[in-house]
Amino acid sequence: MDTALFPFATWAKLMREVLSQQEDTLLNTPHPQGVPELREAIAAHLYRFRGIRADPAQIIVGAGSEVLTNLLVQLLGREGRYGVENPGYTKTHRILGSCGVSVEPIPLDSQGLVVDALDEHKVQVVHVTPSHHFPLGIIMPVTRRQALLRWAAQKPGRYILEDDYDSEFRFSGRPIPALQSLDSMERVIYLNTFAKSLAPSLRISYMVLPPHLLERWRKEFWFYSSTVPSFEQYALARFMDRGHFERHLNRTRTRYKARREALLAAARDTGLTQVGSFAGGDAGLHLLLWMDKRSNEGKLAARAAEVGVGVSPLSICDLTPPPADRPPALIWGYTRVAAEDMAPALALLKSAWNF
Repeated sequence: MDTALFPFATWAKLMREVLSQQEDTLLNTPHPQGVPELREAIAAHLYRFRGIRADPAQIIVGAGSEVLTNLLVQLLGREGRYGVENPGYTKTHRILGSCGVSVEPIPLDSQGLVVDALDEHKVQVVHVTPSHHFPLGIIMPVTRRQALLRWAAQKPGRYILEDDYDSEFRFSGRPIPALQSLDSMERVIYLNTFAKSLAPSLRISYMVLPPHLLERWRKEFWFYSSTVPSFEQYALARFMDRGHFERHLNRTRTRYKARREALLAAARDTGLTQVGSFAGGDAGLHLLLWMDKRSNEGKLAARAAEVGVGVSPLSICDLTPPPADRPPALIWGYTRVAAEDMAPALALLKSAWNF
């Protein structure tokens, strides 16, 4: 994400307000789940934009996905196997592994995670990104989501960790409802973060626990203190309540869409689309460029770096060797590049790759 788009003036004003108006509460120990004002603002946002009906009492605020994932492993247990998408966000695999659980890479097809593979790998808990898979950009269709929910409902103790990390950024079509909003069996734990929508340095993420897990969490983990300072929580609550968050999302979404379109136009103008095809552009903050099978991902990324253009090989997201027939691909994070700089960047790539 482009940190230059962060609304510094508005945020500074709200922080001054919090300092002057809430000094009696700022130095007190915050609620273990996060300050009520922020949880109420998050619940309202989830209902309006993701169709999720969550009571603020179900929401737990934490300092990043690492903290929340550690809490979830303690809550759900270390005995069962945990599944993660492969290819996928490898940090999730590392976090779960560091918690002492057995982690199974689960393959994907054109519709997302392969549900049948969960039984083959004896998975109990699975981490998925159905709204926009990283890095393949797949948006899981409703039929696959329903199949995943049926899998979770078949045996007690099965859970789905729905990571909705960049769902705010959808550029075409109507958004598919969150997996959590389709869940009637209390098997989905919803996770999201403000790292992509505001700034990663805020370290504010949250999860929505099903009621029966919330009851257990309060009995067994109520002694944990909130991991996010109340100062930032109060400021973010005001930022959301007053409509600043929605306006910020609208501005950044418009800016990112213009940059994506400038990138695609430059790719067509330079002839890049004749040697590769882009995918995953309907949502999220990156594109995937599938290349000719004769291409080498590593060499292409290295040549791009030599001329000052950053792209990443898809292979950095593989937890196991990829299928032999998978074409090479490159991950393009385009949101920090100004629209007017796309054509010069593609011209540099043209000279480096000689297409």
